[in-house]
Amino acid sequence: FAVGAIMSGGVMLLWRRTDPLTPGISGALLGLVGGMGSALGLGVACPSHEGWHLCVSHGLVVASLVVLGAAAGRRLLAP
Repeated sequence: FAVGAIMSGGVMLLWRRTDPLTPGISGALLGLVGGMGSALGLGVACPSHEGWHLCVSHGLVVASLVVLGAAAGRRLLAP
């Protein structure tokens, strides 16, 4: 979760105050990118490859970063 939050937060800080129309959607997409990057990176090292584990634990990180990215995007990306 921390790796994805750092990735998403870094890009949001670089792009702050640049989206006047849809900052929530842009933030959600940045959260999705950060979550997918961290889930794929940790999925390589994770010893468990069962479907329920991947969907629940890795998928929950991605979903929570999308929600947090949308909330942070409205605040950081809006001019």
